[in-house]
Amino acid sequence: MDCSRSKELVIDGKGHVYGRLAARVAKAALEGQKVTVVRAEELVISRSQFRNRLKFMEFLRKHCNSNPTKRSHIHYREPSKMFKRAVRGMLPHKTQRGAAALKRITVVEGIPGKWDRFKRFTCPEAAVTQCLRTTTPKTRLGSLASSVGWKGDEIVKRLEAVRKEKSHERFVKRLDAAKAFRARRAELLAQASGEIKSALQILS
Repeated sequence: MDCSRSKELVIDGKGHVYGRLAARVAKAALEGQKVTVVRAEELVISRSQFRNRLKFMEFLRKHCNSNPTKRSHIHYREPSKMFKRAVRGMLPHKTQRGAAALKRITVVEGIPGKWDRFKRFTCPEAAVTQCLRTTTPKTRLGSLASSVGWKGDEIVKRLEAVRKEKSHERFVKRLDAAKAFRARRAELLAQASGEIKSALQILS
């Protein structure tokens, strides 16, 4: 994955292929890296939504005859849990090492406030632009989840719109502060003597 080892690796799921990213996340977790995947609803699955929905509905029919309420399959509808289940399938999660790796993985829809200020990375090996042709039909994971019973897509979209607006306001404030700093520095340089001016120009 194209980033240095950090205390917590935050990956933006938008524009990544579902299975490819799951494989990279599983590998990083096994190596001891704590990984958080945000915007899981924006992950992409190859092929059309109709085909992927048929596959998921077939999965919903899998159950345990002996005691389906307690021992049967758990069919997650949330994109975050669907993705984490895919990662779990790539881990030896019934061993101590695999269980520890699974605990190091967090997947969420949207970008909650806790991770809003974190630097977010991408995974080039799992990017849609690198893995799929432009003509390949694609399915957004959030749309697939909504078609099989997930109720949170509109809520996440509304919260994301609020977050992006606040993020833009912070960005504009930083630009204004940098502009004011440059103007003040130019003013001080104009008022400074020759030796001080040359020293300040070297430092800047």
